[in-house]
Amino acid sequence: RIYLDNLNFQTKLTNTDGATISGIFRLSEDITLDETWTNEAVFAGSLDGQGYSINGLNVSGGNGLFKATENATIKNVALVGVTLGAESGAFAYTNNVGTTTFEDVYVSLSSVSEDGLSAGLVADNSLVSGSKILAKNCVVYIPEEITAASSFVTNKYTTSNTVTVESCTFINESKTIVGGNVTNGLINPNSAICGAKAAHITYKANWADVQVNAYNNDFKYALLTQENFATYMNVDGTITGLYELAENIDLGSTYYGKANTFAGTLDGNGYTISGIYVPYSGGASAGGLFKTLTGTLKNVSVKGRHDRNSGIIANTCGAKGATNITTVIENVYVEAEYLADNAAAPISRHCNGKNVRLVNVVSVLKSIGNNKEPGAVFGGLSKTNNGLTFENCYYITVDGIQPLGTVSGYYGASDVETLTTFANGLTGYTGETFDAAKTAFDNAVTAGTVTLSDTLKEMLYPTNN
Repeated sequence: RIYLDNLNFQTKLTNTDGATISGIFRLSEDITLDETWTNEAVFAGSLDGQGYSINGLNVSGGNGLFKATENATIKNVALVGVTLGAESGAFAYTNNVGTTTFEDVYVSLSSVSEDGLSAGLVADNSLVSGSKILAKNCVVYIPEEITAASSFVTNKYTTSNTVTVESCTFINESKTIVGGNVTNGLINPNSAICGAKAAHITYKANWADVQVNAYNNDFKYALLTQENFATYMNVDGTITGLYELAENIDLGSTYYGKANTFAGTLDGNGYTISGIYVPYSGGASAGGLFKTLTGTLKNVSVKGRHDRNSGIIANTCGAKGATNITTVIENVYVEAEYLADNAAAPISRHCNGKNVRLVNVVSVLKSIGNNKEPGAVFGGLSKTNNGLTFENCYYITVDGIQPLGTVSGYYGASDVETLTTFANGLTGYTGETFDAAKTAFDNAVTAGTVTLSDTLKEMLYPTNN
């Protein structure tokens, strides 16, 4: 893992002989480039901008930040004020082999060659057969004065290679676009200046004020601290926008109890929200951190206690009856103490949504009340629930007087019969005490039988890197 700053950025990421650069690279500050950039390197590693920006990239013809990418991952970075020469891409001229993924990326172009074959991500995806590019949650912005067309990727010579664009926005006030074979979510600027709202794009604090926000008047962004957390989260109504934790949050056993729906994105950045409390006086519909979760919660540890039938994260998870809204819980560790009612569970009392996706989640029942049957993940599942998926998820429980449901708790037989469908990708560890169960889980991580994502592993077993 190599951290990049203004002193070593060029040394670590460029060469003149076309050699392949691999490894894990992370930006540790905003990068400013003052000269015309020429790079012959093939990038086959991972570049995580960690929300920082690369400013003033001036790319000569047939080039990019890299000459080519190859099975690379580039994420969480902004390229601001990019100048593109003929047949150039902001990140690369071409993709050699395999699938290169761009995720949570923002590109702002200031000057583009009139040849019309330059692009916001990769100039040409057609040079090598079988090349694939996946762009997720990306924005390419071109101001009005630029009339040369630039999309995310062009396929100059063939339409057989795959370019997949998911939840991305291409903003060009001149409303022109070049590039073929682009599928799955590309917003055609001829239909709207900005189709996908910025609430679907991940922004970081130090570049949240980029120009694209002018086209998204309903976009909200806040960096959450101990001081302002309740101002944004402990409110009634629907909460939208992007929120990121800047530090650990301790709610001090405060009951929020607001009638709210969180429909935005909360990125914990590896921090912890603790001290969530659901008292018995909260009633059967008491909420946890939220009353309802229909948005995205990721990269966070959540810890709390309930004396009532609820979840630590929410009372209800998923948008009931909705088919076009996906609730995502990703890279999350949730720990619940004293599950005092049957419908209590670490994540939520109900799972009602038709599209609820858990990815890299560890759900923990640290202690339970007598004669109760809480669920290991949810208190109960709606009979109409479909589209609930688990990917690389685990639960840790202590044995109760009554058996625990591996997905949901006490809900009826008609729901229990469907659990085998949902249980794929869900593995459990249990013991007479929490320490015994947690030790078994830790040993499995060490042995490699539990495969945690890098983000979740760093949250649970922090290093000094």
